[in-house]
Amino acid sequence: MNAADRARHRRVFVPVLLALAALAWAVLWGWSLSPYARWLAHDEWTRSGPAAELCPALPGGSRPVPAVIARGARGLVVRRV
Repeated sequence: MNAADRARHRRVFVPVLLALAALAWAVLWGWSLSPYARWLAHDEWTRSGPAAELCPALPGGSRPVPAVIARGARGLVVRRV
């Protein structure tokens, strides 16, 4: 790849990346207006179930317990190759 190809790549890459980011935000905005918006918000996931009982049981557990649970769930979803 020569210098001209790299310059062309940079000129195309930045606008495409910005357009993709704008599209992602537009999709999230549209989703938040749809009847399925409840699937987008995760702000109440520690108010029911085992996390609801575990958070108050530990001193200061309202912050670290959800963080540990979320990190563990992400570790299950994203496998390292």
